[in-house]
Amino acid sequence: MQPIKTTNAMNPAPAKGIESFPTPVIDDVVISEVVNSWKGDYQKLEYGVLWKDVSHAPNQGSFPEHKLVFQQPTSEDGQWVKRIWVNDRVNQDSYNYAIKYSAGSQEHPIYIRTYIVPRETYAPLLDGTPDPLFPGALLVDEEAVRNEGELDSKYITVTRVYETLPGPEVPTKRYNERGDLETVIVQTVPPFTPPDPDGLLVTGSQVVQEEMGKGVKTTSTVPQHTPLGISEKKAGLLGETFTTDVIVPPNTPTDPLTLQVVSSSVEKLSATKARKRTTIGSPTSLSSKSLVDSPLGLVSGEVINQIVDRTATPTTNATKNVTLIKESTTPIDKAKAERQTVNVDSWPINIGVDSDEQLGFGVKYEETIVNPDEFLKAQYWVDLDYIDYKPLDQWKSLKRSIDREKLAEVLLAKWIRTPVQVNVTLPDKLLGVKVYWGHSYGAGQSFDSGFAVSASNYNLSSSGSSKNSYGINGDIYFNIQQGYSGPLKGEKHIFFIEIGKDNNVEDQEIIETLNNFREHGSRTPPPRPLPPPGSPPPIYATTPANYYKPWPYIQTRTENLVVITGGKAETMNSSQSMANSINGFSRGNGRGSSIDVDVNARSVNIPPTLHGQITIEEETFGTTGGQSLLPTYGVRPTRLDVTKAVLDGREVSMPQFPTGNFLYQADVELYKYGFVKVTAITVTVDPEYV
Repeated sequence: MQPIKTTNAMNPAPAKGIESFPTPVIDDVVISEVVNSWKGDYQKLEYGVLWKDVSHAPNQGSFPEHKLVFQQPTSEDGQWVKRIWVNDRVNQDSYNYAIKYSAGSQEHPIYIRTYIVPRETYAPLLDGTPDPLFPGALLVDEEAVRNEGELDSKYITVTRVYETLPGPEVPTKRYNERGDLETVIVQTVPPFTPPDPDGLLVTGSQVVQEEMGKGVKTTSTVPQHTPLGISEKKAGLLGETFTTDVIVPPNTPTDPLTLQVVSSSVEKLSATKARKRTTIGSPTSLSSKSLVDSPLGLVSGEVINQIVDRTATPTTNATKNVTLIKESTTPIDKAKAERQTVNVDSWPINIGVDSDEQLGFGVKYEETIVNPDEFLKAQYWVDLDYIDYKPLDQWKSLKRSIDREKLAEVLLAKWIRTPVQVNVTLPDKLLGVKVYWGHSYGAGQSFDSGFAVSASNYNLSSSGSSKNSYGINGDIYFNIQQGYSGPLKGEKHIFFIEIGKDNNVEDQEIIETLNNFREHGSRTPPPRPLPPPGSPPPIYATTPANYYKPWPYIQTRTENLVVITGGKAETMNSSQSMANSINGFSRGNGRGSSIDVDVNARSVNIPPTLHGQITIEEETFGTTGGQSLLPTYGVRPTRLDVTKAVLDGREVSMPQFPTGNFLYQADVELYKYGFVKVTAITVTVDPEYV
């Protein structure tokens, strides 16, 4: 047998509570004890359980208000467990503070206190609460953190900072942006302390609330404000100017404006001070020959600028003619204005090109400035479709003319083609129709007989009946292939057409133009002439496969089939009787028959579709009866003719949607100079889509 391993001696010894005193206050006692976890009555304790609620060894002592804050095995085999019991700290304010001084002033101490308090009863103090021993210091900061030692289960560490407010005034000196020597005083103050009142010599005062418990007050002052001056040579008409800048009371008036006083302002900086600036100049007049901006661009001219009295009258109307570009008087202030006059010696003829960036071509033009009544001359009346007069004012107009023949060559040769996708919906296609007939037949008969015999009578009777019936019902099945719905490959075409004398642009002309571009890459050879009014348009079959054709707008119709069904029933009856007696003899016979016929007709609509010639198929199911009982039945019509469509004004056979290249849409909008711009959308229908 292996000997039982013994554990090392415990510290403290089992069954003996050891007292320790963590603070200067003798009432703060920490009890350490070791218990045997192998004993039958051992159990783990919840932190916070009171000493008096747990059984202890007799020699442990009595600590009724102490609570458990720590327990941990102290031996390798876990037999011995150390427990630590503490009471709440008392009278902590008597010893737990440190001192430092605000800005080095011994008259303004700062007290820092650290407390060990129960976690569940902790509540922060309000900012501004006086120190418990030094009421001249106020609470400005508080922090609660975990206790990283053996007390962590039930206690936290709380640090509170109490500062003497207001703190000392700390002065500094500096030069401000105006060059004045400025005194800046910084002071720590109670929360929500207002800044110092503004004043003429107070350059700034503010209180920054750094935290809820205190703020920092900064106030700056100067003994006086130094006047400043600016000398400047102004470009233009003002010449040399001198500006004075001085800080004054806010109610100081501005200097009145004159031909020499350019500006004067009093800018209110605060309720107690303002900045006054006054600029004095020596106005002059300037004249030069230069390139000046005009409706024709830069031209050679004379520009005169001068400062005049605000009430000076404009130049007389006699000088306002076709060479005057500009004369304006702009008020500067209540005392003066600036007048500018610009004249040219003569107007040039400019040649330019208007570029249509979207279509990618240019239009050559000539432009100049003329008298506004030039267009009234007879030789220009017939040219107003390519000469444009734009009035500039009552003395001159901008004349612009273009080379119409060159423009026509450019426009008629322009063909822009880009790929697009076009969403289309093609008609449904009927693939076949079939009628299913159901035959039903019934037959049966019955016979009854009876007789009676007595000493003087003999009676015999018999009767019978038979019934045959034949019925036919039918229904129609039709197979429809849904037409394609979705995007198809297409092209967008942009080109121009010259408006004819009738001012009309026909679809056929658009198609002819497209096919010429497609075949020759240009309008050469010229488009074929349009067919005379009333003549039949071309048929698809005669149009080359790769040419563009009109889009087939098909008006389909609903096919209607009539299903006739019926039934026939025949009933036959017979009877016979015989009687003999001593009194005589009697006999009787009877026979009868009846036929019931039922015929029904109902209509079945086949949705609008395209199809070729369809012969309606028939298929029969069920039992058939005698030929004499065959009821009336059938479907009408028994054949569907190929669908028709109206294309280009005529009716044609249309078993399915045609394939090829089609003009799907054409938008025509007026351009200018007697032309229209055509935006045509073509689409290609391949065989797999029909």
